[in-house]
Amino acid sequence: MSRRNGRTRTQLVAALALATATVAGCAQTASYPIRQRAYAYMPERHASDYAEELAFVRERRRLLGSQVPPEAANLRGLALSGGGIRSATVSLGVLQALQDGGVLERMDYMSAVSGGAYTAAWVQAHLGAGAQGLEVDEDGYRVAAEHLDELLDPHADHVEHLRTHAGFLNRGGWWEGLQLGWSYLWRWPCALVVDVVIHLKGRINRCHLVDIYKQRLESTYFRGSSEDGEIHKRDLALALANFDEKATPYLILNGNLVNRGGSRAVREVPWTRQFNFEFTRDFTGSDGLGYLPSEAFDRPVAGVHHDDAGVPRQVSVETTGLASEPFPLSYALAAVGAAFDPDGLVARIDREWVRGVTAWAASPLNLNLGYETWNFSRRFDGWGTIYDYFRMFTWQRIAPWVSTNARWIEITDGGHYENLGILSLARRGVSCIVAVDAGADPKFEFSDVKNLRGRLREIGLRLESERPKDKSERVGHYRWRILRQDSDELVSTLLLLKSNAYEGRPHMRTTGDPERDGRIDKIRAFRKRKKSYPHTTTLQQWFDWETFEAYRLVGYQLASTYLRDRDTLERCEFSEAPPADPGA
Repeated sequence: MSRRNGRTRTQLVAALALATATVAGCAQTASYPIRQRAYAYMPERHASDYAEELAFVRERRRLLGSQVPPEAANLRGLALSGGGIRSATVSLGVLQALQDGGVLERMDYMSAVSGGAYTAAWVQAHLGAGAQGLEVDEDGYRVAAEHLDELLDPHADHVEHLRTHAGFLNRGGWWEGLQLGWSYLWRWPCALVVDVVIHLKGRINRCHLVDIYKQRLESTYFRGSSEDGEIHKRDLALALANFDEKATPYLILNGNLVNRGGSRAVREVPWTRQFNFEFTRDFTGSDGLGYLPSEAFDRPVAGVHHDDAGVPRQVSVETTGLASEPFPLSYALAAVGAAFDPDGLVARIDREWVRGVTAWAASPLNLNLGYETWNFSRRFDGWGTIYDYFRMFTWQRIAPWVSTNARWIEITDGGHYENLGILSLARRGVSCIVAVDAGADPKFEFSDVKNLRGRLREIGLRLESERPKDKSERVGHYRWRILRQDSDELVSTLLLLKSNAYEGRPHMRTTGDPERDGRIDKIRAFRKRKKSYPHTTTLQQWFDWETFEAYRLVGYQLASTYLRDRDTLERCEFSEAPPADPGA
């Protein structure tokens, strides 16, 4: 038995012990506030809704030598889109170019979805690792990186590990299918009893299919062992993200809440409305539920206090046994990157029977990759546990009838909600947003941008281009504006980097610089052999060394060409003027 499987089974035993202690009434509890943020865009609420984040930005700017206060008019954010290993690798190239140009340290926020979150979480997990006593991993690769320059160095151990382990879903070759099958089969009886029948959630996900996915992510993006052989990076708490305030922008991991409808705090929205789900070091939650301190997330809920209007304000959670362990960043990453979610995939289908059949089929077979945990804002209606379980076994098994008042919540890939990571920055009033769109979009249909338009409208904002439409142009950079819906007040300027490798574009022009021209030559050579590059389907979650380099280089070329230095970010403009709008 491997050490990993041994640890997993040990954790399952601990989870069952926790359940027993809970039934016996032995668990200790602690109370935490539930913060209800403004659902619509309300700048007057930013100071209170995001107080901890703004305090972080203020301190980080001070440590970097800037005395400019973090106000909406000067906040800057980087958004990394979803798209599996493809997006993760393009995002890595973008981060390297921004670091080389001195731009990355000027970013206040880093908002990531799905594949983009792979790289964003990797940065958090390994920067400053030496302070935690982690020097090398089990394969001898260096883990400790005190500075971003070291971590992002394409020739150093950190990136080399990503390069050689980019096939994290097929690392075992032809034997991999049997390994994955066995990993699923031994979990299935446990999951069927504990997850489906008894409905114990939270840390019990270790016998869920999502745990296999999490372990594969850990093998590439969360590595490093200490002298005693215990894996620490894989247990890095979400609440400890951004522990080095000077090093990285404030991290936001964006997921999708499967449960429909809103809490009493957002009664004005339709009950079938989808909602976001955000993981940050300070607060975790959703507009459909509220936000609680991240240290309290994923712990068994003992009770929820609602005010006279029915709005959840306080939650009591258990803090003993397994519940005393903080929620790991690796589980947050697995949740926001859980692309295979039948409920989420068919959520937009109008035919209700399709959603129903999918939900009923996926649940007993435990096919969802989504992360399930206790609902920290539900209203206990007094009907009792038996009726509560009856609802969970009947209509609440059918999406979208899994409501925000169910006993559990399910969190899946943020791409099912908003795949660019832009919405969470716009609602915070970030004035300059640099977004990396590395989705599979070979025809430049801009489906993720179209979805963003709809999400912005829901919170009272609108996306507007500044140039005439020209559908014939397929380029690498677009400059748009986000305005208030009821006026022409500018909220954010959006600089969108669109993944492409078309000839004649500024980022594909040779200049006589040997390093730059060498990167372009490698991109051209790969594109001749791989016609779908750089829009390989997201279903392909395994890259060899050459594929990894090709996607990393196209990200580097985009950022180094269009955002060369700090001045471009200060002006929130591209180094190269963007052409006409593509008609998104």
